[in-house]
Amino acid sequence: MFIQVDNRRWIINVRGVANVISSKGTQNVVYGFLYTLSQADEAKLNRYEGFPHIYGKKILPVSLLTRPNPTTDGSDLGTKEEHLNALVYVDVERTDEGDIREEYIGRMRLAIADALGEGIPPEYIDKYIGKWVPILES
Repeated sequence: MFIQVDNRRWIINVRGVANVISSKGTQNVVYGFLYTLSQADEAKLNRYEGFPHIYGKKILPVSLLTRPNPTTDGSDLGTKEEHLNALVYVDVERTDEGDIREEYIGRMRLAIADALGEGIPPEYIDKYIGKWVPILES
């Protein structure tokens, strides 16, 4: 499911990996996907994300969206269908921007391809994520 998280922004932090931080500025929305996790899935994710030493878990309000409508500026990506609370892994200690880890770029490119396939406008990716993830040369 496609979601919107308000009053947050996506960054690469000083550890060189993705983080979602509070934001009241010009870019105060993050788009993503919502998944259903079993307890076993969450336990695996806890280990993978380094919980509780690296990432913590927050329950954040999210809006489920209809499939996004392409726009020129990344706004109005879809109609809000439902609001709910979702588990989000965040690093509350390392909220400053940093440089992306080289090994992380490939994983981010796969995530970007999925996002574009689901209708997130390229302009949104370019403006907010492209700063850290180099565009592949054709």
